[in-house]
Amino acid sequence: MAEVKYVGLKPGEEKIIQEISDQMFDENQKIIAVTHMPGGLTNRNFKVEYDNGQKYAFRIAGEGTAEYLNRPCEHDAVAKAQICGTSPQFYWYDESTGSNICRFVEGETMHEPNFREEEDVVQHAAALVRKIHTSGLKLSYVFDPFAERVGYYKYLKDNNWTRFYEELADLDKVYGQIEKAFRANPYPLVSCHNDCLAANFIYDRPNDKMEVIDWEYCGMNYYFFDLAALISENDMEEEMEEVAIRAYFGGEPTEQQRAEVLIGKFLMDGLWIPWALVQSVTKVDERDDYWDWGYVRVRRCLKHMANPNWNKYLDMMINRK
Repeated sequence: MAEVKYVGLKPGEEKIIQEISDQMFDENQKIIAVTHMPGGLTNRNFKVEYDNGQKYAFRIAGEGTAEYLNRPCEHDAVAKAQICGTSPQFYWYDESTGSNICRFVEGETMHEPNFREEEDVVQHAAALVRKIHTSGLKLSYVFDPFAERVGYYKYLKDNNWTRFYEELADLDKVYGQIEKAFRANPYPLVSCHNDCLAANFIYDRPNDKMEVIDWEYCGMNYYFFDLAALISENDMEEEMEEVAIRAYFGGEPTEQQRAEVLIGKFLMDGLWIPWALVQSVTKVDERDDYWDWGYVRVRRCLKHMANPNWNKYLDMMINRK
């Protein structure tokens, strides 16, 4: 039997992947190659190839992620998302951990420069996100940024975490102000991906098709959380942000929609600040990396608040009719 080719695996991952494969596939279906696919922040993802020509994407969920992620909701979401053609088919899902197997998506994994430099990539991604939002899918979990944030702070308190960013107290006050207004006058919720990092978009250029992967933060949410993430997470300049917004709305957005996008960027970036600290609790060896990652979001929030339209748009959102 030919030796299996392994690329980029950590100690112990070879055994885990083989055990999952043995449970899921016929014993005559042999693995010939396993390649780590970079891009995930908390999970490890692999392209697994078999001697019959089949290819699958295996995900080994990050340690401790089941403590703060709703894995059954993700399982529910991917089953529904593949129906509307926005996500690959799943063949196996472990709700206790989040580890899973899905169809390997042929295409190019996107990176931040793709979203900053290529209009067609931005247009495809914005249209894909809108397709999810307008699909009518009813996910089994409400991803409430305000409640999620409270949950992260509780996790930090329960684990005796005491190191926080100096600017965070002021950002928390603004976050609370927005939450109070949203609770009094709720925005409608739609099915959302909630993690629109570049690496979660796979673009099959020859077939002009894009799909989104990694639904572990999915749930019913405000549409502008996803659209804001698409823009902010990829550090789009104003010109490319306009491409994204116009592609999403199908033309010139209203002033209210522009307000929703700007405040959405603040809500999205502000949520992932305590999330970064949560990662520091369990990932001791990467603690400095997550601290720096979180501080990038702090600076972004300050940048959003420095926008010349911030006060006007914040007032429009808080005092929405």
